[in-house]
Amino acid sequence: MRRDVNEDWTVEGSVEARDVTDPTRADKSGQRTDVGARVTRHYGPNTDVWVFGQGTVQKFGGLSNENRMGAGFKTKLGEHTTVTAEASDGTSGVNASARISYAPVEGTEYYLGYNLDPTRSAASGDRGTAVMGVREKMTDKLSIFAETQLDQPAGKRSLTRNVGATYQATDELALSATYELGTLRDANGRNTDRVATSFGGQYQVGDTVTFSGRVEYRADAVTGGQGDSTTWGVSSSLSYKISPDWRLIASVDGITSSSDTDSLKKGEYLRGSIGYAYRPVAHDKLNLFVSYDYLRDLPGPNQVNHSGSLAGPRQISQVFSIDGDYRVNNTLSLGGKLGYRASEIAQRSAADDFSKSTATLAVVRAGWHFVKEWDVSIEGRVLYQNETKQRETGALAGIYRRINDHVKVGIGHEWGSVSGDLTQIDGTSRGTFINFVGTF
Repeated sequence: MRRDVNEDWTVEGSVEARDVTDPTRADKSGQRTDVGARVTRHYGPNTDVWVFGQGTVQKFGGLSNENRMGAGFKTKLGEHTTVTAEASDGTSGVNASARISYAPVEGTEYYLGYNLDPTRSAASGDRGTAVMGVREKMTDKLSIFAETQLDQPAGKRSLTRNVGATYQATDELALSATYELGTLRDANGRNTDRVATSFGGQYQVGDTVTFSGRVEYRADAVTGGQGDSTTWGVSSSLSYKISPDWRLIASVDGITSSSDTDSLKKGEYLRGSIGYAYRPVAHDKLNLFVSYDYLRDLPGPNQVNHSGSLAGPRQISQVFSIDGDYRVNNTLSLGGKLGYRASEIAQRSAADDFSKSTATLAVVRAGWHFVKEWDVSIEGRVLYQNETKQRETGALAGIYRRINDHVKVGIGHEWGSVSGDLTQIDGTSRGTFINFVGTF
């Protein structure tokens, strides 16, 4: 969100929601919502100076809070050179970045930069990351880049080289590829040679079809010891407008890793979903979404699970759900959700001893549109565990601001131990939250 107060001042606000899973790092996995604001002073067309701040309002899993304040500037030196710098301090430590870029002609940029990662700056001896590179638009369809990074965290060092290209094959189709080659040295002086590559594509035809996909491969070879590993990853999403009333939505995300050491045994993660969104044009009071989700979450003993927990269970789950809302009149809407989960679950202490687990989720909710662009929503949840015959309850309440006809953002509070996501087996669902709601 941005507002130009006058020609000299600009105020901006932001909300960032992160959902990160790193199978090898519990402290890098979880969910977090941050809110921030920035005030910028414009000194003519070539120089900006700003101050900013942000704070964490909600988090789950291993991610830490990220409360931060700082300042920065951007200025143009002559016709072709731009300098940018920013510094801040906060919960996770000091962040500093600087970049100088030179663009002799349109479509070509040479750059040199430095960054001190706030998640590492608290560690004694961290020397940050230096980067040097070039980006060039070769033709109207082809762009390339080459980049070298020298990274020097505390007691470690890595030197990597990256090259890549993007090709606009047609107006609808864009293809991309990257290649990385590097050497990483750990605190014990042991080197790891890394080779990584990725291929991706995007295809879009108006608002009818949107598809994106990427495949990644990484191989690490440790010099003079065990620890070699390979990792494959895939990510894809599809949105297809079947008719003015119906839209198909699907996605697949997966990662598999293997290692020759016991501490990083093979791990698997695969999540696929397909759903149908229904909003009849002739009767736009109704919204329905029917979906099927498949989750295969089999982390190794030193990897986090889907919920971001090192100790959480392994699972193979299928989830069926239907979610709907109906606008009764201009101020009141009613809705609900019904979901069913069929799972095989194994605890980390008995990784291959899977047991059956099924559950049913029922949700009822009501919304009140009390001012032109503001809504209040309340929701009640009941989760029934079929094997244990246990029933759990939860509730939430929130206030939302409508951004447009299809998107609204809100803040609220959640009580109880029932999550709206049936694959969250080992977590509770409570606390303050910020939420985005979208309709087709």
